[in-house]
This record gives sequence, structure tokens and C-alpha cells, in this order.
Amino acid sequence: MENFDKLIIGFILFIITSVLTYLFKMRQIYAVSPKLFRVTPVSKDGSLCEVIIFNKGNQTEEEVRIDIDPELNLELLASNSSDLILDKSTLSIGRLHKGEEASALLLVENGILDHTKLIKLTSKNATGKIVKKLEEVPPNYAKLFLGFILFLSIIPTMIYGVKGYEAYQKYKVAIELKQIYDLGWTGLSRYYHSDLSKSYSKQEFPIHFSGIDKKESELLFEAYNKTAMPLKITIDGKFRKKDDYRYFKSFSIPPMSKEKFSMSVPGTLYEKSNFEYSFHFTFGDEYIYDVVYVYSPQ
Repeated sequence: MENFDKLIIGFILFIITSVLTYLFKMRQIYAVSPKLFRVTPVSKDGSLCEVIIFNKGNQTEEEVRIDIDPELNLELLASNSSDLILDKSTLSIGRLHKGEEASALLLVENGILDHTKLIKLTSKNATGKIVKKLEEVPPNYAKLFLGFILFLSIIPTMIYGVKGYEAYQKYKVAIELKQIYDLGWTGLSRYYHSDLSKSYSKQEFPIHFSGIDKKESELLFEAYNKTAMPLKITIDGKFRKKDDYRYFKSFSIPPMSKEKFSMSVPGTLYEKSNFEYSFHFTFGDEYIYDVVYVYSPQ
């Protein structure tokens, strides 16, 4: 099963790597004519149009050119690059780096220029796409895919992050309360973070196992309340059947006092099975549940 899981993970990583490699090599050049100004003081009958060329890919595009309807009479008025030139009905730029765009403002004397008049967009290594609106220019596909993968990884990262934090907290509690764990107690995390624990040292616990009564088949305990408030203790044998209260006990200890009590064991203390008892503490508004004591017969 472990080898199968590794095989699945390896296959998924191979697919992701392959897709990323393909997308990073993909050429993405687009052209759009988003703005038209029908009224301009520079020409009585002409109009101003903007043409933008985008390089959305991850490669530098060379010898980029866009062919415009040759019937239009065009004049280049302004651009965002000194390398962008207009030769009759062709706009061209020698190099367009990844993520860059080239914008040209054209004067059209005998008509209007929109996306239908942009004939063909090419570069040295690719053929581009003419789009109608700026909103139709897609993002970089490789970055989009990476973002999608990162989004998908957020949930498992959060889940495993929470699990990792919980595991660390359990480890921290196990180290600091090692002496108490060694005495047979488990499930101490809730107790460790409680106000009740502040009244006891790291080597102390409100319940102390003091021995056994083999004749009566009972475990003997002492409860210590070192706080300034009453401490209610409820014990429930994990092996107890629903209506069997022989292995259930509940009592309160006044502040700064102690009390001895015993818990019955099913069968005899000579049996090899362990006996588990769940302790619940009520301390003011605080409720600490399921702190387990495990008795292991010698």
C-alpha cells in the first residue's frame, strides 16, 4: 500500500510538472484595439485609434508585427516604445519581453480601426491572436495554473498544519508532564491548558493512585484539592455497561482538602487485561473531561 501511494504521488507530480513545463513554453501574444476617438483636433475627418500588443507568455518575442487593413490611411502619432514603428499598414517592434505590452496611437484618415481591421499578428516563433476587448486578453497560463495548484494545496496544508500543531502540543505536554504520564495517566492536554493545573506543579496531579485492595478487588486513590474552590470529580469505568453504576462515582472536595476513595474492578486484579477509568473535573466554570487512568496488573 505504501509503494502504491508513492506511485500515485509520483504520477500526480509528473502530471503537474509536465503541464507546467508545457505552459511555461507556450507562446502568448495578443492584440486588441480597445479605444476609438471619432473626434480629434488633429484631423477634420479622421479618428484616433489605439492598438495594443501583449506578450503574456514566458518567452521574449522577437520580430513582432501586426498587419492592419491596407485600405486604411494610417499615421503613428505616439507609442510607449521607441522601437515601435509603422510601415504603411504594418506595426512592428523588434523585441517584446515577457509580460510587456506595446501600445500605439494611430490617426486613421479614411475610416475607423477596430479589431476587425487587425488582420494578422505574428512573431518570429509564433502566431498571435486578435481579441475584441481588453477583458478577453487572458492571463499568463503558467501563473494561473500555479495559482490554481497553490489554491488546491491550501486546504491540505491547513489540515496538516493543524495536525502538526496538535502533534507538537501533545509532544510538549508529554515532555512537561512525563512523570504523570509514567504513573498511568493519559489525555492530559486539556488538563495541561486548564486553570486547574496552575495550582499543581508539573510533578503533581489532583488524583494519586495509592494501591490496591485485592480482597475487595478495588483500586485505591487519594484526591487532592489545592485550589480555593470546590473541585468536583466524576469517574467512569470505560468498560462500564450503560446501567451498571458499580464502576461510576461522583463527589466534590472542599478547597484545600483531600479525600480517599476507591474504584471497583470487574473480575479480579489478577486478570491480565488493563482497566481504564475516565476522570472528569469540574472547577468553577471549567470542565476537563476524559483524563484517563490505566491500571495494568503486574
